[in-house]
Amino acid sequence: MKKKIAAVLLALGLVFSVAACSKKSDSDETDKTKKTKKTTETEQTEEVEAEEVEAEELFLDCFWKQHNKGGSGFSFRFYEDGTGYFASWENEDDEENMGYKASRFEYKIKKDKMTITCEDNDELAGKYDMSFNDRGNLILEKDDTTYTLRKQEFDIEKEDFDMSQIFGYKWEYITGGEVRQCFEFFEDGTGTFTSGGGDKANAITWTVKGNRLYVTDRNDWTDEYIISLVNRDAMKLTRTTDGMSDWYIRNTLPAETTEETTTETTTVAPTTTTAEPSDTTAVPVDTTEESTEETSGKETSASEESSETADSSAETSKPGDAASGNYVNFDDMCIYVNGKKYVFGKVTLQEMIDDGVPFDESSIENAGNNVNKNSQVKFKLKFENNAYVSLYFLNDTDAGKPASECLLCELYYSNISNEKTQQDILKTDIPFDITMEELIAACGEPDENRHYQSDSDPDYYTDTFTWSKKATKYIGSSKFEYQFKKGKLDDIRIQYVP
Repeated sequence: MKKKIAAVLLALGLVFSVAACSKKSDSDETDKTKKTKKTTETEQTEEVEAEEVEAEELFLDCFWKQHNKGGSGFSFRFYEDGTGYFASWENEDDEENMGYKASRFEYKIKKDKMTITCEDNDELAGKYDMSFNDRGNLILEKDDTTYTLRKQEFDIEKEDFDMSQIFGYKWEYITGGEVRQCFEFFEDGTGTFTSGGGDKANAITWTVKGNRLYVTDRNDWTDEYIISLVNRDAMKLTRTTDGMSDWYIRNTLPAETTEETTTETTTVAPTTTTAEPSDTTAVPVDTTEESTEETSGKETSASEESSETADSSAETSKPGDAASGNYVNFDDMCIYVNGKKYVFGKVTLQEMIDDGVPFDESSIENAGNNVNKNSQVKFKLKFENNAYVSLYFLNDTDAGKPASECLLCELYYSNISNEKTQQDILKTDIPFDITMEELIAACGEPDENRHYQSDSDPDYYTDTFTWSKKATKYIGSSKFEYQFKKGKLDDIRIQYVP
């Protein structure tokens, strides 16, 4: 009897066990179905959100940038028409050795994939997984390549920039003492652009929308800039493709001429025949009626005056010391070479050659070439340790003359803080080891003070101090400009404009 009861209980247990398993299996299937449905709904929601992010995030007035240690980096700019701009660089803080490269590309987006097509950059082309991290960074991943890009926006203004402020002048981007790029804008929406220090200008067209300048080249590609005028002589163009800014200096075309002089200044053909045309620059002449009356009696005697003062223009003297406080002296703008003093606006190139000033041989070969009226020409100095120094000489008459007869008007000395390129042959009134605090204490507050802080390297910064005095004969100003890199004096520019 006990055995029968045990058998019945065992059978009932198996039945309950099977039922329980069946119920659990049904429950698992139901949960799995619910989970699958929920996952599908979530994926669909994420896809919708991704599409919204793509539309809202990629095409705003922004670009996407990645900073790496050491100053290298990348940037992407996406446009709504399916085109884009990619840039890369090795050292953002070294303009001359930046290693900047740029490529234009086309792209397509499907869900979380971006396909980039680029004819001149095989490494960039390909299919990327696209996502946004919790910081809002855009992540593009392909094979072993990953870009982590931070959104960079612009300060956009609705009011159109007043382009009339820049008409009638050439605007030059200068680095390392060389003119690297030059823009010229005309009222009819056309202009010219010269690159690489060449003398061939390419035609452009331009339009302005707010503070955005659109420049279209002969290949119908349009570049976009944020434009601002820092002061009368300096225009800032910030590329919307990578956020980098270039300063363009107003320099070369005669302007503000009266009706009487316009015909004369526009019909004279250039006569400069130097081997390096980019080193010759015209100086804007202020030919308003008032200044014409004041200077008309002096113009015919300009060469006589310069010859009278030539003998006294080079004196044996010593550079100023820290206590003298004459680092900004517009009445005695000068330099010292081998201990001898040379005064701006008085000494000629030939006199400095005769004194044995160490000009670069390939540069000084052009000393006999003609320089146009109201123009200046550059000559480089040569030092054993490759210190970079350039001197400019001005023809301030209304007729062409040999470069050798032109007057010293500008010094540009770069990379002073580099111990490898320091030298004792050339000096100025300012000691090269002066601090920013000592400079301000001696000279007072500057007319302009610019501070730059690198985004990629918190230890890299520059401070540029400029003192200026408005010229009387020409449009522009005489300047003392001192730039400090990481707190040390690095660049000196002394410019005399009569």
